[in-house]
Amino acid sequence: MGPAPNLRSVTAAQKPAVPAKPAAAPVKPAAAAPAAEPAAPTDPAESIVKVLQNLFITAYGAYYIAQTAHWHVTGAQFNEFHSYFGDEYGYWADKIDVIAEHIRTHKQFLPNSLSELATKLPRHELINDPIQLTARYLKYLRTVEAYVTKLNNYAEAAKQAADIDLAGEMAREIKKAIWKAEAIVGDQTAPAA
Repeated sequence: MGPAPNLRSVTAAQKPAVPAKPAAAPVKPAAAAPAAEPAAPTDPAESIVKVLQNLFITAYGAYYIAQTAHWHVTGAQFNEFHSYFGDEYGYWADKIDVIAEHIRTHKQFLPNSLSELATKLPRHELINDPIQLTARYLKYLRTVEAYVTKLNNYAEAAKQAADIDLAGEMAREIKKAIWKAEAIVGDQTAPAA
């Protein structure tokens, strides 16, 4: 994933920089990310496939949210946020393909059309405020993180090394992406304690 907007030079002892919050309207609650999947099958291999399918759908949602944010963001920090969301949707374009390949290694299929995929994703109102767009994107990142955790657990139970590797790689990347998005949004969308 690319850098967050408004980056500055950092040393190894510092965290990566995040964009300063632009003066914006209060954050509206972001639309919910896709609903959680039904109870997992008892067979770890079957559970891996179900989680990979849900991960694919949610990753596609994150891709679409980042891409539309890239197109619609406005404001004083347009260039920084336009670049940030461009880097994010570029990441997802590549990662969606990797997830799809993992699904196919389990001899399963993916949605056959965009309209079929769209029925599995929530609809969102058009907004252009960078903070609200980031809050919406953050919900998807958190949902992806939950699926990646499940994938890791099921893959370890089934001893599926390739899926364990995917989960580990994505876990590191998603944690960083969540950290960046939370720094932009602030604690307004942080999970309740």
